Amino acid sequence: MYVRMRKDLEPPTTNQPMFQSMLASVSDLQKQVANLSEQLARSGPPSGPSRSAPPPVPMNHPPPKPQLPSASQLEDVFLAALGIQSTGATLQLVNEHMALYDYILPPSPSSKSPLSQAVLLTLLHRVSPCN
Repeated sequence: MYVRMRKDLEPPTTNQPMFQSMLASVSDLQKQVANLSEQLARSGPPSGPSRSAPPPVPMNHPPPKPQLPSASQLEDVFLAALGIQSTGATLQLVNEHMALYDYILPPSPSSKSPLSQAVLLTLLHRVSPCN
């Protein structure tokens, strides 16, 4: 493997107007930063109520948990989407209910899904070709 260099490109020179303008801007910015640093050093540490952090807002109660749909509501929604017999509709349904993943498919083997076995099997069969 080798590297080929283009010979038709020239490196920028210091006499180009754009390069001169950039150098002047950088120089001005460096002077401004130095002046601001000196002003901060002379003023000392910040004091007074205007510079202190605002007091923390007390939390009286945690935000309410969103209401989970009932098993019959979920069953009806999934049956309607699976009845369309479209992989796209099934994927859209899964995306819309992704926040309920642990509720619909509980991680614990002792927990039961609110969806019937027929709906779960149909859902898995419909989504399996998408892998």
